[in-house]
Amino acid sequence: MNNEQLNEFLAEEVMGWHSGKLPILTDRREYWLDKYGNGIMLVENLHPTTDIAQAIECAEKLLREDGNKRIEITIESNEDGIPYCEVSVVDIGRWMKGEIYPYMGESENITLSLAICHAIYEAVKGGEK
Repeated sequence: MNNEQLNEFLAEEVMGWHSGKLPILTDRREYWLDKYGNGIMLVENLHPTTDIAQAIECAEKLLREDGNKRIEITIESNEDGIPYCEVSVVDIGRWMKGEIYPYMGESENITLSLAICHAIYEAVKGGEK
């Protein structure tokens, strides 16, 4: 999955938006619309895979939808000294029951925004099983 596909997945599956045009005849651009048809932003302006503020907005939405989750972020460097980020979405209920592996989605990446997006994707897709 490339960044553009991941951005689209987050908009639709996490944020609950859909793409479409506003009912203004002179504006033919594509927007992300909420469930009421209100324009949120231009489709071309959504890029949580490279924009940390948008990635965190997606994480906050995920947590608001299910208060039984926690997001853990670790920033480290590998054996070569290259920094990377590890993000885990944790199911608190499973953790409280003592499960050894309560993680729903994990990702390691060079950028925090991309690691957050991949971890959210894994948590959401894992929840569909």
